[in-house]
Amino acid sequence: MASCRAASASTAVLAGAWSWYGLSVSDRHHRPVTGTLYHSPFGEAASLRGLAKHFPTLVGVLVRVALGTFEGYAINPETRIDERHIVETGFGLRRARTNRLADAGPWLTGDTGEVLKQLSSRLRYHPLGEDLSTVSEAELTNAREEVRCFLSAFEGMSSTLDRMFSRGAFGFSVFADVIRELGPQDQAIMLLFWRMFRSWGLGEGMDALLELARQWHQIWLPIFQGLEQLRDEVPVTAEALAPKQMGFALRWKMTMEGVIEVLSQLAQHPEVKAFFARHPELTEVVEAGHVELKPQE
Repeated sequence: MASCRAASASTAVLAGAWSWYGLSVSDRHHRPVTGTLYHSPFGEAASLRGLAKHFPTLVGVLVRVALGTFEGYAINPETRIDERHIVETGFGLRRARTNRLADAGPWLTGDTGEVLKQLSSRLRYHPLGEDLSTVSEAELTNAREEVRCFLSAFEGMSSTLDRMFSRGAFGFSVFADVIRELGPQDQAIMLLFWRMFRSWGLGEGMDALLELARQWHQIWLPIFQGLEQLRDEVPVTAEALAPKQMGFALRWKMTMEGVIEVLSQLAQHPEVKAFFARHPELTEVVEAGHVELKPQE
């Protein structure tokens, strides 16, 4: 249930970023939106996937969402151009519907068109920041910290998954590219979207996202960084801890316990023992990760 709420919140957050980014880059650079976006992460993704000629369609959907006029995906009866296919492919989301870890299903299973329609309707009747006159400084500060935590974790997870599974894994790469390009104004708009999503009743899902983000920063990122350091410093671990091998373990050996099991088998090697003796903090985070992976009673 928590994963479903988190997936719904993820889709909403991504949709908000897409629609804002689609208009903001054009406004910032005073260039036509199609030309500007073509050189953005969205344009590059569309081009790589053979959608360059359909890029105006992608831009058109973004503009309709941002202007509050999107009523759902359309299929051109003459050309059979399917907006759903163009949008999800251009945003790199096709693998979000197929990639999975261990026994967990794909994170994206719902209708992205419905999410975009709800977002567009909300933007039509409730402009971003309409409650700013009543919100406290403490609430804005808290929202800013939540957005910063989520965005940095998302970008970091995407980079790690790309190394393990290849670029585009789980449909995260294009959005991660957008995060890297966000300027101060974009980050402020993301804060307004974040508050708006909470007002939709997505608070539980967003709290689940934040918990995942905090776990990433506190446990999983230090573990992955430590494993990379171990692989570099202790050659005997290089093959077992290669990124692709770790990805295989995540996908086919019942979650991260497969990777941790490999570490336990290598733990008796003198060089490995010496490494962990030099880095006791890594032992602590590995143990914390093991606790997180245990089924909750």
